Amino acid sequence: MNDTLQLSDLWNALTPKEIEDGCRCLLDFTDNDVNKEAREEVLLALAKALRFRPVFFQRRSVAENLPFLVKKIGAIDFAEILQNLKNRVSCNTL
Repeated sequence: MNDTLQLSDLWNALTPKEIEDGCRCLLDFTDNDVNKEAREEVLLALAKALRFRPVFFQRRSVAENLPFLVKKIGAIDFAEILQNLKNRVSCNTL
């Protein structure tokens, strides 16, 4: 028996409201350069998941992008986003 807690276990335990709140945080955290880079990576991943041009999401508000992200959050590879951020941001905050 494997007693290791997996990320999928945590994800499946979230309520729809908690998922929406988490998505809002991903889109609305722009208080420093690292967070701006992270937001851009999330928007790029969202555009890729929906096969949209990235500029579509970059020009929209958090409120306008939120329903798209809530719908497609499971299709986004956050490990890839983290790796892209590490490659783009020259600091040790990640």
